Amino acid sequence: MSPETKLARANLVFFGAICRSVSHEMNNITAIQLELVGLMQDRLAMAERAPGLDQRNSGATLAKIEAQLNRATALMRLLNRLGHSVDEFDAVVNLAETARDAMNLCRRMADMKKVALSCHYQGDATFRGSKFLVLHALFRAIGASLGTAGPGTELVLLVGATDQSFRFELSGCESFTGPDARILETLVEAVGGTVLAPQPAFTFPRTFSMN
Repeated sequence: MSPETKLARANLVFFGAICRSVSHEMNNITAIQLELVGLMQDRLAMAERAPGLDQRNSGATLAKIEAQLNRATALMRLLNRLGHSVDEFDAVVNLAETARDAMNLCRRMADMKKVALSCHYQGDATFRGSKFLVLHALFRAIGASLGTAGPGTELVLLVGATDQSFRFELSGCESFTGPDARILETLVEAVGGTVLAPQPAFTFPRTFSMN
């Protein structure tokens, strides 16, 4: 299998993994909302038989429903941005937004390992290239970091930029390991970046193309 074919397959696997993760979260949200709506229906039925519906408890339930709807909206916007990231592979893209989206796309994967995720970045630098490819690289970097990040720890994505490149580093782990590390190296090298082994870090040029 050629390197180009391997990279294309890896991109599809990444896209599928994110779609599965978001759809799983949406199913969880729907299940919670159905339970809360059922609870409200029970209270309304009780109020018909015995006037004096508990407004405090009902208000709290409605607040929970609203919170779940907001959560669903945020997830759908995140998935929508991922979908639009393949509209154009040569675009000017905001670096901070891309980093935040990557962290949110990987949050369920980290939660399953009981690892917290956060991002530290200041500024509004941009890069020219494929947002999709950067999201994919960060997905692999976080996956490759979870192997050495123990339960209860926090992975912090540190993002920096210079005139010629930008740099991503994961603190809270020892190194990149496993299959995700090998795919990350292929992704980074394909655009002229560098994996900074043994550090859990890599660089991308500020301008790159997705072949």
